[in-house]
Amino acid sequence: MRNNDNKDIGKITFPFESLFFILLLCIPISLLAQQTTKPMDANDLLELSLASFELLPPYSMRVEVELSFIIPQESIDAEFEVIEIRYDKRRIDKIAQQYNVKDKEKKLVWATRKIWTGEQLQSRQQFLGSGTTEDQQIDASGSYKDDTKNILISPYSGGFVSGFMIGDKEHVCNILKQSGDSKLYGKTEAIGGNPCYVVEGKTQSGTYKIWIDPNHGFNVRKAIVNKKIGDLYYNKPITARNSGKKVTVECEISMSDVEVEKVGDYHIPISANLTYKKKYSDGTTSHTNWNSKRSRIQLNPNFEEMGAFVMDGIPEGKRINMKDRPGLVYIWADGRFILEAGLEAIEDIDKATQQIISNGDVPPKLGSIKEIETKNGEPNTVGNTQANDLESQPEILSETSFSPVMLLIPLGLLIIAVIGWQVFRRLKT
Repeated sequence: MRNNDNKDIGKITFPFESLFFILLLCIPISLLAQQTTKPMDANDLLELSLASFELLPPYSMRVEVELSFIIPQESIDAEFEVIEIRYDKRRIDKIAQQYNVKDKEKKLVWATRKIWTGEQLQSRQQFLGSGTTEDQQIDASGSYKDDTKNILISPYSGGFVSGFMIGDKEHVCNILKQSGDSKLYGKTEAIGGNPCYVVEGKTQSGTYKIWIDPNHGFNVRKAIVNKKIGDLYYNKPITARNSGKKVTVECEISMSDVEVEKVGDYHIPISANLTYKKKYSDGTTSHTNWNSKRSRIQLNPNFEEMGAFVMDGIPEGKRINMKDRPGLVYIWADGRFILEAGLEAIEDIDKATQQIISNGDVPPKLGSIKEIETKNGEPNTVGNTQANDLESQPEILSETSFSPVMLLIPLGLLIIAVIGWQVFRRLKT
C-alpha cells in the first residue's frame, strides 16, 4: 500500500505548461503597473489646473479691479470697480460700481447690475458722472443669450486671476491642452517661494508659458502670452489691414503675483497683477496695468437670503432694448421682460383666432394672443416650440466606460482553471 502511494506521488510533476500561462499573465500586469506609475505629463497638469477652476461649488465674492494707464488719459488716470458676484453654476448676478480716478481722487460714474436668470439676460445701468438728475435715469436692456461665461472671464470681473487672459475666451490651460504641442519642463521653478511646474506651447492663439503650483490646488501662479499677426485675438486672427486704420498687430499679456487662499476644501486664487502691452499698425504702443483682489468669499451661500438673481431698480412698465429681438417692443413687468402689445391689437387678434377656431381650420388648443408668448417672454415660434420639445427629452446620464483591469479577472480565472486541470490530469495518470 505504501509502495503504491509512493508510486502515485512520483507521478506528480510540476505543471510546466501552466508556468507559461503565469508568465503571460505577468506581461499585462507589468504594463498596467507602468501605466499607473508613469510620470505626470503636460496634459495631466493642465487637466488638474482646469479642474481647480471648474469644480468650484456655487459661490459669492467681492471683487475689486483697478485699471491703470501708464500714459494717463486726458480726463482720468485709472478706472476702479467694486463688484459683487453671485454664481450658482447656472445663474450669475453681477452688481458693480465704477469709479474714475484722477489725481488719486475717485468719482462714482456708473452703477450697473447684470443677471442671467437661466432664461433672460437682464441688465440695468445708471450714469452718475455728471451729477444731474437727467443723466441719472436708469437704462435697461435684455437678451435671451446666456452671457455667463463672458461675465466671469471679463478683465473687469478679474477673470485673469482665474487664468483667463485678455484676448482669450478660454482658460490658458484649455488653450494649451487643445494645441497638442505643449511641453513640460524637466525642472520646477519657484514663484513667490512656491515650486511650480512650467508648461509652454505654441497655439493658434499665440505662444503661452504658464507656471502651475501643485501644492496649492494646481492653480496658475504666473502666465506670459504673446500674440502676433495670424494669432487669434478673441477668436479672430490678428491682421495687418491696408485700410489705413489703426489696428493691433502685436500684444503681450503677463500675469504675476498670484496669491492663493484656502477656503473650505478649495484653494482659490484671490489676487493677481496683469500687464497688457499692445503695438499698433502705425507703430504706436499702449500699456495698461490691471490689479484684482477678491474677498468675502462664501461657498454654497444662501442666495435667496442675499437677494441674488432678482433684478431691482427698473421701473415697472419701462420699455426695454432687447438686443436680439429687433423690431419688437418689450417692457419690464413682474421682475422680467415681456412682449408688449397694444390692447386693440390683442382684441383684434383674439377675435380672428376665435373665428379660425370656430371654422375648424386649426386644432382647438390654439387660444388667444396670450399663447403667442412663451413662458420666457419670447414670441412663440416653430423654433421655440422645437427647442421646448428638445428640452423635455431625458438626458443621457452616463456612457459605458471600459477599463483594461476588467480583462485580468477572466484571465486569472482561466489560468487557475488550467493549473487545476493539469494537476488533476497528473494525479489520474
